[in-house]
Amino acid sequence: MPDNINDDALRSQVRMQLAFWKAKDRRSITTGPGWLWRGPAVGPRRLVDLQPATAEKIFTRRRHGMQPSAIYSPAGPRRHRIPRSVSAGRAAVWLAAAAALGGLGLHLHTSQPRAAAVCAVLAAAAAILGVGMAAAEVWARRDPLRLSATETEDVAAAVRSIHWNPLAGSGPVSAAGAYMLEALDTCTQLRAHPAWRLPAAEPLRWQVDLDEEIFQIARAAAALDRADTGEQAALSRQSARQLEDALFDRLVALHRCLHTLSDLAQAASPETAEDDQLIRETLAAAVENELRTGEWTGLNADLLAHIDGYAVLAEVKTSPR
Repeated sequence: MPDNINDDALRSQVRMQLAFWKAKDRRSITTGPGWLWRGPAVGPRRLVDLQPATAEKIFTRRRHGMQPSAIYSPAGPRRHRIPRSVSAGRAAVWLAAAAALGGLGLHLHTSQPRAAAVCAVLAAAAAILGVGMAAAEVWARRDPLRLSATETEDVAAAVRSIHWNPLAGSGPVSAAGAYMLEALDTCTQLRAHPAWRLPAAEPLRWQVDLDEEIFQIARAAAALDRADTGEQAALSRQSARQLEDALFDRLVALHRCLHTLSDLAQAASPETAEDDQLIRETLAAAVENELRTGEWTGLNADLLAHIDGYAVLAEVKTSPR
């Protein structure tokens, strides 16, 4: 958030939002991810949790343009390039049909030559289709980026989940649940903010893993909730207080970034955004920090550099020539 926005005011805003969630009954909240009511919260997989060989293969799959939803599946990129209808079973069916039609054609060769010719044509078509499917299946199975059984087990073991349902049942939302709901709401706004589409800002967006951010906040909030209900006796009162302070500071950082994005969008006025190439060059010079995933302080500093870049560009455009 820009320096001219009072940090105390931002903290007061976050406290107000938390009070808003705490005043709600769990049954009054009907939107959000399903794990809030039932089932575990599943975190995004991380390459650091995999064996080096598996992580390298997953990284190569990503570089080959595999969809995020399929990148951890056993099938490699070749499998996703061929139609779903292609399979070893269907290839066997078509080859069997070709053999049956060929046999029938031979049987009818002397008595019904015209029918035998039709059977021969159909047998050839079925054989071509079956052989083509079999060849495609072999090609897909020999994909060097296909996960082996060991690598598939490694990927399955890397799944992280939290069994915590802050909206299950009835009654007021707990303090930890309020932190979680506010984090979800803020991350949703961050994900959809139009400022990410500004020149030179999009690369920063793709270095932010909001799913990982939500998962880490959920882990901390779940621990706090269990401590408040007496389920986690190992967490001392002092530790619980420190955890709550950390959650609050994380929310403040998310809100600070959200405010900065809004200021960035405001700074990029239509007059300033006329020359995309000039904007890109100016902002590239203004932004020197390398953002690391989840470090919202660093992200905010980079976004502020963008605002400075737009300010410099506006001055250049409005200065007399």
